[in-house]
Amino acid sequence: MTHDSGVHWQQWTVKLPKLSDTAVSNPIVDQAAFVNVHDGWLAFGPDGGAGAGMSPEGMELWRTTNGGRSWTRVNQIAEPMVAALVTFTSPTSGWLVENRGVPPLHIALMHTMDGGRVWTRVSVPAAPEIAQAFRSTRGPLASFSGSHALIAATNGSKVMQSDDHGLRWSWLRAVPGKSCLSDGVEVLRGQIIWDEERAALWRSVNGGRTWTVQSRASFLTPNQSIDFLNRRVGWIWNGPGTQHAKLWMTVDGGKHWINWTSELIS
Repeated sequence: MTHDSGVHWQQWTVKLPKLSDTAVSNPIVDQAAFVNVHDGWLAFGPDGGAGAGMSPEGMELWRTTNGGRSWTRVNQIAEPMVAALVTFTSPTSGWLVENRGVPPLHIALMHTMDGGRVWTRVSVPAAPEIAQAFRSTRGPLASFSGSHALIAATNGSKVMQSDDHGLRWSWLRAVPGKSCLSDGVEVLRGQIIWDEERAALWRSVNGGRTWTVQSRASFLTPNQSIDFLNRRVGWIWNGPGTQHAKLWMTVDGGKHWINWTSELIS
């Protein structure tokens, strides 16, 4: 735990009684999620080389309400499954994106309103592109905020959104003149979407219904990486390798950019 943006860290050991007594053999932490300084979750899967977030033999979900000092198991799934994403948007509301069974074209969401103890299955329209994303090591692109949910294939070829906890789904509109979103798309809170394509940075603040061009800066090229915190603050980077990367930062939604070259010091 850190309280000063990573300058100092505190570490401690906790015991998880009866961890994986039936659901998962040789468990490891697949995912960790905190929504504030008190409430957080750990998702355990088997140590079988399946990849981060992929649990073909089952899953266990543990919760803390005191900042990680103690943990309680809130759910246990013993049957085979592949969980690509476990995320919480509040101390009570959470989502589990999963692919279970054969054939793998059946994709579903599990939604909880009590911190992970009881989950309700939400059906998702079958799409081969998104099903393939669930089977990849990267998993699908997904974002959740309150009642808003957005799921996309990792290549952006299919994007669908729900505004009512997954009861109804609609296909999103890509950037005008395109058939799909780009590989480097960034999604925030299920509504704000950033997409760098064709030497321009596009933004949608209503889940892809309408788009506006935020920037046509000369450094914008295909296959760049994007990371935005909100509507205004974000980064774009590229470069020949991992040791020297060119980065650009904006604090006004892409209207102006600051650039520098970053060097990783080991």
